[in-house]
Amino acid sequence: MILKNLNIAGKNFLITGGNGMLASDISRYLKALGCNVIDDFFDITVPVLWEQILKVNKIDFIIHTAALTNVDYCESNRKECYRVNYDFIKKVIPLLKEEKFVYFSSTGVYGNSSNNFFNNEDDPTLPSTKYHLSKLKTENYLQLNYGNYLILRLGWLYGGNVKHKKNFVDKILREASQKDIIYSDEYILGSPTSTLDVSKQLNFLLEKNITGIFNCVNTSDNPISRLDYVRHILNTLKLKNQIIPAPINYFKRLANIPKNESALNLNLNKLNLNIMNNWESALSKYIIDNYG
Repeated sequence: MILKNLNIAGKNFLITGGNGMLASDISRYLKALGCNVIDDFFDITVPVLWEQILKVNKIDFIIHTAALTNVDYCESNRKECYRVNYDFIKKVIPLLKEEKFVYFSSTGVYGNSSNNFFNNEDDPTLPSTKYHLSKLKTENYLQLNYGNYLILRLGWLYGGNVKHKKNFVDKILREASQKDIIYSDEYILGSPTSTLDVSKQLNFLLEKNITGIFNCVNTSDNPISRLDYVRHILNTLKLKNQIIPAPINYFKRLANIPKNESALNLNLNKLNLNIMNNWESALSKYIIDNYG
């Protein structure tokens, strides 16, 4: 839904998960626009901490990026996964007034339910992991219990500080510096997505005062395999490592991760609001800016 346009410069933002890849890029982007940003770490599972922050500061927007994101850990620690990723929302909603609540989910919530080339927002959701189920449960709770929300389902994120432990690009480049041969999965599909592009898209949607649920990924003509992703990283820097399709079960996972997390930004396209770049150009720019 589109409401009256907003000028977000000078508005007050609370960003959770401030030390993460996504939060750090969003924080830098909003500060550059003249927004007031609170991004100090706090335990999101403690209601009194939310209450104190919301009471002391007149918050206009809550950007919730904090989550327990280790998919395999979540699979074997279900209670902890739900405590951090889902139970918190039931404690926070009663504390809110009119703040816009932005929640970041994952294209993994579609699971293996769709036969479509790309997953879109009209497809059924059938998460195949505890992590993605916790994300979907929070989406559903937010939609049923709070009107002023924006939910963005993201793809395979990269960005922020190049040395961040979850930065896939840096992980591959470190591996390339140590090995001549790199194995990668050609059967797992997804949408590599820049945290900086997500930050720009988020700003655009906030200024348009949008509510609703949207896929938010860098665009591609075809679903991208992990092997495609790795090959583009190495090719951008003209590295000569040999990339080999990994044998089945080479990458053993406790979680039953979806085979195809690739997505189409259907709802953004319907509203003519999609400003997400092509995945190859976005990835090349990030690599050249940080490693070139």
